[in-house]
Amino acid sequence: MKPLNTYRDGHEFSLEVHGPYSANEALECKYAELPCVYIQTVDFRGWLVHWYIGESGKSFSERMKSHLRMYRTGEFGLYNWNAWQDGRLERIKQSYYRKYTKELRAEFEAVRETYEASIQDSISRLRVFIIPLPGWSASKNKRINKENRTARMKLEQAIGQQLMSNGHPPGCARDLYPHDLDEYRRKEYPENYVALFPETPIYGLPRRLEF
Repeated sequence: MKPLNTYRDGHEFSLEVHGPYSANEALECKYAELPCVYIQTVDFRGWLVHWYIGESGKSFSERMKSHLRMYRTGEFGLYNWNAWQDGRLERIKQSYYRKYTKELRAEFEAVRETYEASIQDSISRLRVFIIPLPGWSASKNKRINKENRTARMKLEQAIGQQLMSNGHPPGCARDLYPHDLDEYRRKEYPENYVALFPETPIYGLPRRLEF
């Protein structure tokens, strides 16, 4: 893959989607050290539905280890998955994602054992898909780095908007998600491209997506 701005408007990219992997399997798979967009999913009554969409310019493993660390240190929220399967969002612990302080972490560490089972349950439920983007990696060249990050974020944004809008199977209402659609409305880009995906079990991910 070349920098995104070297392609003409409307260019189609055929992208690979690998998974589903458990959290540990994802860290050990052959795509783990590649830059990528990734989709964390969880099972909802037999469907794999999105839970988090992200991107990494260095490697998937670096970002995934960061996610696992945020579960284990109390930065991420925790939820009752049995209630979720019943169609209810029941929070066990509040999320402090990107708002974590030393004081909040100290409070969590004092009662960590209370949440240990929920942390392990949340991690064990993750089923991860990796979309490798080997040509759009982080770079020491500032211009190339900016172009490649724009490409990854543009694709991440399009997938996020698609799944947050249309990735909910019957019984899985939009309000079952603690995330906000605005999280994937970062910026509008003038060019338009097309991602072509293989068939996947990710609910709501189309075979053809403009980004």
